[in-house]
Amino acid sequence: MNYDAMASGSSDPLFLERLDTFMEGTLADIKAFADREFRPLEETLRFVAEWHARNLFRPTRQDDSTQDRTSRGLSLNVDVRE
Repeated sequence: MNYDAMASGSSDPLFLERLDTFMEGTLADIKAFADREFRPLEETLRFVAEWHARNLFRPTRQDDSTQDRTSRGLSLNVDVRE
């Protein structure tokens, strides 16, 4: 990922490096999921992008419990398969 523009304004220069590492791991997980589901990676990435777009601007509550967050995370598996 290219974060050059953001890095110049970041107060924590290692944040973007950690984010990149995290996202690479996430991408590897998505690839593995697509393989397990016998789905093309491009199709799976499209479903993940659609899920992300639906949830990106959804209002969040400050008092979300761990179970609420886990339930939302598990919805990714349901949404991608549909």
